Amino acid sequence: MVNRLITEVDLTSVCIHLDTFHLNIEEQRLCDAIVLAGSDLVYVDASESDPGKTGLGRVHWSELVRALH
Repeated sequence: MVNRLITEVDLTSVCIHLDTFHLNIEEQRLCDAIVLAGSDLVYVDASESDPGKTGLGRVHWSELVRALH
C-alpha cells in the first residue's frame, strides 16, 4: 500500500523511513516490512525496544541485517 502511494505521488522526495522500535510493536516480522519497502526504503532508525542495552530487548538484530542485505 505504501509503495503504491509513493508511485502515485511520483515525487523523488517521498520515500520510506522505518524504525525498529515501532516495527517491533506493529509487525509480526520486521524483515517482511523491510523487504516490502524495497528500493523505496531510504532510512532505518535502529533502536532497541527498551532503553536497555542493544540485544537485550525484543528487536531481532540478525533478522534486520539479513533483510537489509
